Amino acid sequence: MAKIFGFSSFGNSDSSDPDLMEMKKSFNLDFKSQNLIKSDKIEVGVGIINDFDCEPIVLNEGCINLVLMGKIFNGREEEKKIFDNILHSVRIYDLGMLKGALRDINGLFIMLIHDSENNRIVLVNDRYGMEALYYYLDRNKLVFASELKSILADRSIKREVNWNFWRDFFQYGFGIGNKTPFKNIFNLSNATIFSFQGGNLETTKYWNYEEIQVNHGLSEKEAIDKGAKVLKNVFSRQSIGLDECAVFLSGGYDSRCISCALKYFTEVSFENYSTSLHPSGGIESDIARKVSNKLGVKFNYVGKISNMYPDYLNKHIKQIDGLCTEHMWILPLVDSLKKDFANFDGIGGDVLLKNVSATRQNIGQYKDNDKIINILNKEMIAYWSGEMCQDIFKYFDQYISKKIQPNTDSLRDEIYSLGESENKVINFYLLNRTRNVASLAARHLIAHKVYSYFPFFDNEFVEYSLSLPSEMKYYKNIYYRILKKIFPEIMEIPTTNDKTIRMRIQDALTRSLGWKNYARMLSIYKKISLTIDPKIFSGEEMQFLRDSLKNIEMPDFIDRDSLIKKVDNDIHSRNNPMLFMTKILQFCIWYKEYFST
Repeated sequence: MAKIFGFSSFGNSDSSDPDLMEMKKSFNLDFKSQNLIKSDKIEVGVGIINDFDCEPIVLNEGCINLVLMGKIFNGREEEKKIFDNILHSVRIYDLGMLKGALRDINGLFIMLIHDSENNRIVLVNDRYGMEALYYYLDRNKLVFASELKSILADRSIKREVNWNFWRDFFQYGFGIGNKTPFKNIFNLSNATIFSFQGGNLETTKYWNYEEIQVNHGLSEKEAIDKGAKVLKNVFSRQSIGLDECAVFLSGGYDSRCISCALKYFTEVSFENYSTSLHPSGGIESDIARKVSNKLGVKFNYVGKISNMYPDYLNKHIKQIDGLCTEHMWILPLVDSLKKDFANFDGIGGDVLLKNVSATRQNIGQYKDNDKIINILNKEMIAYWSGEMCQDIFKYFDQYISKKIQPNTDSLRDEIYSLGESENKVINFYLLNRTRNVASLAARHLIAHKVYSYFPFFDNEFVEYSLSLPSEMKYYKNIYYRILKKIFPEIMEIPTTNDKTIRMRIQDALTRSLGWKNYARMLSIYKKISLTIDPKIFSGEEMQFLRDSLKNIEMPDFIDRDSLIKKVDNDIHSRNNPMLFMTKILQFCIWYKEYFST
């Protein structure tokens, strides 16, 4: 794994340039090696964290320097042809040729190209934007890095809170689009060529999800047979040159698919790791143990730890720049690894092949944008944020409260910006929740120790999955049937995906009541289920969060007394305020880190 950081200055010669070594130091990582590129008004650094299976591609041809951070899975001859075309297209600056070469890359990456003769920097990311790359641009310079904190090492950049990001975060649990917590710092959109020369910026897309057409002529048998073949191709391709890895195994389809595919389709030696700290609880680790035993793979169980919340809030929120709160359950798994392993992560599988959170209201919807916005707004609040978090704005002063009061502006802008596609709802999740939450947490939290493979974002798998009709995924349970075909004995073990309580409740309620009352009923169900275990409201984690709320350094525009009163009332009435407290605490930690005087 590597980190990229650098800048290009221009215009006012009196403006201060960032310090490349300060940018490097801000990552707070032990880089095993580094490569610094310096020329007139351009400085670029690449710091390598670990290179046991993912040594960055570094090419130099005349005045052109190219660095690729990530992993690609093209064959060697194809790879050479692709990079020859990329270097040539930059040399003659032919964006059409560059687009064509980039479309042929199968992998997840950030690419930096430096043309010293023309003083040009070209930044590129993969089709799906799964490798984060941030940038700041003003009239004097461009600053870019693969973590926000590296950009902010430039003290001349004015730090301003992006309240639009935090409004989205409090409302849905993640930022929508390419916003970050900081005003004027952005996340590079997926499949983007970002070309910068002497103050002139040119951006263009080289690929879009909307290009993938749904194949309504595909029979169920054809879909299952093809899915089995695609999965085998993906793991055979991604395991080349890999000797060993780790799998964080839950009770769902995605990690089970990975563990089975590694066992039956590759020669990779691997171990499974699981924990009861997963949001679904102990059932996940029980299922993971059964799967591991059936496969004959070593199973490592990581039990409850007393410092997960303190560790996450005090260290990892700073590590991920306050961007999300998810994947907490992964932390003890990562820490338990005795050596440097590669990790295969199941991010995206459920969205692509299972239509996660699909309902009869949103399947196949793509022409009525306003209907999609209404459905997604209710769905995301019901699943990933909670009704209580919609009241967070009430505890900020009046000026800020107006900025973060819930609305659908960001959601509306994003949905209307998406091209017409039967997969519009799925594409939204891939571009936003998957990219801005799941992949971000995995990349920042896992990649500091190991390198993660995301097999479900293989080009062949994405194109196959999005070509399947939504009805086939949702009604015909095609994902289960593919896994049943290729791993029949393993699929005899129940999964938390298949006919879970939540799915049965969702089906029953949406069928009888429609979506209008579903979110309300789900919140009632959650409240009832929580009263079954009163320890939730008196346990160590709840006490730690409440104590943190009382003692943390809090901005003067937040009403601490009212917050504590609300939390105590919630605990008394058995409304679980953990998510509410975590969001407020995350904001306070982030604010203290970057705005404390």
